Parts: sequence; C-alpha cells; structure tokens
Amino acid sequence: MRSCAAIANRSFRQLPLVRPAVRPHLPLCPRPHTCTSSYASVGSRDPRRMIAVEAISPVHIAIGLVELAAVAAWVDAMMKSKKPDLIYTATAFNKYVLSRCPTLQSVYRCTPFLTNGHAETILVAKLRKAPGVDYRREIILTKDGGAVAIDWEHHDDDGKDLPASAPVLILFPGLTGGSGDSYVQHAVL
Repeated sequence: MRSCAAIANRSFRQLPLVRPAVRPHLPLCPRPHTCTSSYASVGSRDPRRMIAVEAISPVHIAIGLVELAAVAAWVDAMMKSKKPDLIYTATAFNKYVLSRCPTLQSVYRCTPFLTNGHAETILVAKLRKAPGVDYRREIILTKDGGAVAIDWEHHDDDGKDLPASAPVLILFPGLTGGSGDSYVQHAVL
C-alpha cells in the first residue's frame, strides 16, 4: 500500500504547470496620468463590478464629527430646557415680584455646547475678562474676634452718589470666590 503523501506528491508532479489566463480589462481612465476618476474597483478590475466612490479625506471626517457634535449638543440642550421650579410661599409680595419677572415663568433654553454647569464656568472664566470695577472696602470687626469685609462699588464721580434711601443689593460669591472675580464684577455692573 502506498501512503497518502506519496500519492499526493506523485499526482502534483504529474500536473502540468499552467499559468492563469489574463483577462483583458478596461483601464479606469484612458489617460491615468491626467485624469482623476471617481470610480474604484471593488475586488477586481472588471468594469461591471465598478462602483462610484468619493475620496474621504480627514477634512470630511472632521466636518462630519463637528456636525454630529452640534446635533448632539442641540438635542442635549432641548432635553434640559424646561420651566424653572419656583419654591416660594404664595404671599401678596411674592406674587407681585413674580408678576414683575416674566422670565421666571417662561421656559429656560440652554445654550448648546454649554449645557453643563462645570463646562460653562470654565469657559466663561477663560474667555470673559473682568470689567475692572473699583471697590471701597469696609472691614467690620465682630465681637467674637472675626472680621467681615464688605466691598462697595466706588466711583470718583462727584454728584452721582445714590441717596441714603436707595436699596442695597448684596452679592455673595462662591465659596472660593471674591469681589475680584469676573462673574461678580459683571453682576455689579
């Protein structure tokens, strides 16, 4: 009995070496050095299997990603847009104040790309400059040994002081903020 390997070796040695037939094909362009074609071959050069494709460059990909991010930001902003929840006691004074503030009763629309409070704070802190408000500081010493600093907006304009009966607005900055922060200065002006 012959082994399978001997039969396989003998049969391969007896097969004639035949080159595969070269099929004629049409070029993509009659003058490839002068023409750019928007057709590409998929798997062969057979013109029946050609499909039209556009070259996708990194610029096209970047534009597509920016468009996708814009749509996602718009959807996120629309999902977060809502009427504010007002928690108050329904007294005559509170109702009067609410009647004078119609924006508190309308839907708040988030700015796309700034729907996150942290991102908004960072962006505004980096891009917006402080207007440069002049303050006059008053320090009040307390009985327990502490001190409270009050910064009053100060103008050197004579004759433009507010009357003594004018109301006072108190702005409390964040935990680590102060009167020199840009968002506080913008609120003062």
